[in-house]
Amino acid sequence: MQILRTILFLFVCFWAGAANAQKNGLDERSLVERVQNWHLTSISPNALKNKIANDNARIIDLDIVSTSPLRFSVTLVKNTGAHKSAGWWWLYNTSPDAINELVDEKNARVVDIETYKVNGERKFAAVFVLNKGKRETGWYWYFNQSAESLKAKYDNLDQRLIDIERYTEGGATKYAAVMVDNTGDREVGWYWYRNQSAGQLKRKISNHRMRLIDIESYDTQNGVRHAVIMKEFDNNQQQLYWYYHGISGKDLTNMTRRHGARILDIERFGSSTDKYSAVLLNNGIARRGDCDGRLEHFSDALVEKMKEQSIPGGQIAIVKGNRLVYSCGLGLANINTLEKVTPDHMFRTASISKLLTMSAIRDLVAKDKLEYTDTMLNALDSRAPDGQLGDRRIPLINVQQLLDHRAGWSRHEYNPMFEQRSIAAEIGAETPLTCRQIMNYVLTKRSLDFRPGARPSERFDPYSNLGYCILGQIIVEASGGGYARYVKNKILKPAGVTQMRLGNSRLAEAYPEEVRYYGKPFSTKVSSLFPQDSSDVPNAYGGFVLEAMSSHGGWIASANDLVRYAAFTPVIPRPYGGSATNHNGSLSGSWTVLREQGDVRVAILLNGSPLDRDKIRLEPLVDAEINKVTQWPARNLWSKYGYPQN
Repeated sequence: MQILRTILFLFVCFWAGAANAQKNGLDERSLVERVQNWHLTSISPNALKNKIANDNARIIDLDIVSTSPLRFSVTLVKNTGAHKSAGWWWLYNTSPDAINELVDEKNARVVDIETYKVNGERKFAAVFVLNKGKRETGWYWYFNQSAESLKAKYDNLDQRLIDIERYTEGGATKYAAVMVDNTGDREVGWYWYRNQSAGQLKRKISNHRMRLIDIESYDTQNGVRHAVIMKEFDNNQQQLYWYYHGISGKDLTNMTRRHGARILDIERFGSSTDKYSAVLLNNGIARRGDCDGRLEHFSDALVEKMKEQSIPGGQIAIVKGNRLVYSCGLGLANINTLEKVTPDHMFRTASISKLLTMSAIRDLVAKDKLEYTDTMLNALDSRAPDGQLGDRRIPLINVQQLLDHRAGWSRHEYNPMFEQRSIAAEIGAETPLTCRQIMNYVLTKRSLDFRPGARPSERFDPYSNLGYCILGQIIVEASGGGYARYVKNKILKPAGVTQMRLGNSRLAEAYPEEVRYYGKPFSTKVSSLFPQDSSDVPNAYGGFVLEAMSSHGGWIASANDLVRYAAFTPVIPRPYGGSATNHNGSLSGSWTVLREQGDVRVAILLNGSPLDRDKIRLEPLVDAEINKVTQWPARNLWSKYGYPQN
């Protein structure tokens, strides 16, 4: 399975400088303070000038995409705060003499250099900053240099490279470059490598524990190779950064927003006109709600995971006793519109939905409308399938076994809730199928994976989405009404939760307050299970049928809703026992957890699939942050977010 087929290489690095390091490696590509930023591809000079004027923007990196007509790829930041330069300038279609004249006239220094030819004549483009104050340093720029002559210069001058431009002149490889002093408190370790394959580059970054500040990608007889500058991390700060190469401008925009990053360096990928190499640096994250105070470390830890795993948005809510003490929206609800997540946004809860189904079954048992020992078929009554059963052991299944994932089905052997197309073909129906159609098919056409009530062998994972689909049908039968209606009226409303509801599969039917969902990066679109979709869709919006998953994965909620339900439902289901109750869930574009430890309840909802599922387990994170708390806040935020105070 080749999921990352559009990306040639990705590297993610999170590294803290040594505890005694207090160095300030001067360059324009290291500031970690959050700032408004842009990156634009194939932009004309006039359009770029307008962007700069209209948005008070400052160029960080410039790359030539084409010369006829002249088009740039560019990264910019808002010229404000820590990123503000009292003076900065840029030139294009210019000469070395003109660059030097501006340097002398403005007391400027070059921070980015590009070179290209127009009608056979060599031209340059350059970006400058005022060489004064905290940005003042000794520096040089050169062009028409061989690798050997450039190395001799920075060795003799005690300088380091901050920008390089590789080009060919007369059949020979040449370099234009910018270097700065590398002495005193600005001395940092650094390397410059040339002709690196993707694999070689990955190994060098890993071995040196440094980060890229500049990358050049170019074609060779052996494929695309890279020239890079890497340097130590600055000021003992933890810095999260990424680099990509061989990705489209659209994918680069998406990944920049998914990581909550800004682009430091963007270069055309070899001779390609629509692929890029880029270096990204953490640009913080938007926070909305009650995100500060004593519990801010919960969000800090979660943000680190989100950024590492390219998840654009999330929520976290915390209850202590019956008090809502923390509620925070993080990142982006929509990477296209840049809508920020608030505590009021709604997310798919995935398998946390099973807790609501468990609560409804418990309520029906308490009202003598159902018994845990009732057989599944008797509990289904009129909703049980007609005809011969697919396994003679099916009549042995009871309600308790369905609740406990011991009914005889293993999702790793067969997960019918995600087999809509093959089931539809076998029964001669059209997708989307309902839960009841899938249930009837499995009960009449399939064998069980193990004996009901037995502890299955290690090769079986007894967890069963189908079992909770069936429990939803039992709730319909036992209550005499709809599944969602019963859960809302008998479980959620008494707990003070009024906004939770069943979600929809298709993007066109998403709720206004619902976030958008993002599958694993670079995953391909799929054929929709819904006939009204005429083209392929992201897997999160038609690759599965959420409506058929209502009782095991179909609810949408805010994190506040989930901790409210957990705090005010008389008996919270404890499906796995122990000192902590935990339930998590995942769908394409969704990652969720509801954790209960003593009288502390924490809900986390995310709107993206991680790069690596094994590296985003949230339960240990929640437990570690709970253990850090020495004093819980006294506040109670329920009424602020529209819930009863008690």
